[in-house]
Amino acid sequence: PKIKLPIMIDTARYLNGYDAARDSEGYFFDPDRAQQAIDWIEAHCSHVKGSLGGQPFYLELWQQAFIATLFGWYKVADGLRRYREVLLYIPRKNGKTPLAAAIALYVLDTDEEPGYEATAAAGDKIQAGKVYEWVSGMVRNDTGHLAKRYKSYKSPRHLVPYHDQASAFHIIAADADAQHGGNLHLVIVDELHVQKNRELVDVLSTGTAARDQPLFISLTTADTLREGSICNEKLSYAKAVIAGTIKDPTF
Repeated sequence: PKIKLPIMIDTARYLNGYDAARDSEGYFFDPDRAQQAIDWIEAHCSHVKGSLGGQPFYLELWQQAFIATLFGWYKVADGLRRYREVLLYIPRKNGKTPLAAAIALYVLDTDEEPGYEATAAAGDKIQAGKVYEWVSGMVRNDTGHLAKRYKSYKSPRHLVPYHDQASAFHIIAADADAQHGGNLHLVIVDELHVQKNRELVDVLSTGTAARDQPLFISLTTADTLREGSICNEKLSYAKAVIAGTIKDPTF
């Protein structure tokens, strides 16, 4: 049977010691919106590949804690989302790519952000396309809702909502000969550890500056071989936030 966490959870237990309640002055936790995010993902997102293909994407306990934290905290002043940047640092085969796809669809479908730009980025087109494969597959499988609201294209790979033709979700590769900027509401950088330098990450991060509640998510496994890489820089920052030596309630 599927296990659900009580929504008022001890995040430090499930998120590597991260205490969301610390340094949270000016923010509040809304258990209803946290539960809404979990329920939406499990109702509309599905597995796309393998023996579980077509079955609901039920969240594991750590994933529930992650989603509840990310979408349960808001600013007291204006009610906007607390978190602007996320580092999901986890070993392979733990479902980070389908989780990122589910998050992307939840943000795009519920934020009601007009004319949004969203992107999945990676070191090359093959890796960048993996998140998009999950996004488009989840849309295709959810015939009662997502398939009625979004049209996915294979060439070039992008997703467009029928109700807002000015919006789009697309992919970007670091090795592409193109400009990477824009007015970005959502950025997902898959396998951050393969980025040869920080150029793509910096350009995409700058592209979120004009949005009220942008979300920048980096997914990665370890990058033990390159001292000073953008991946290890983000990891060091995250460890400092967890330890409390850096105060950043939005990370």
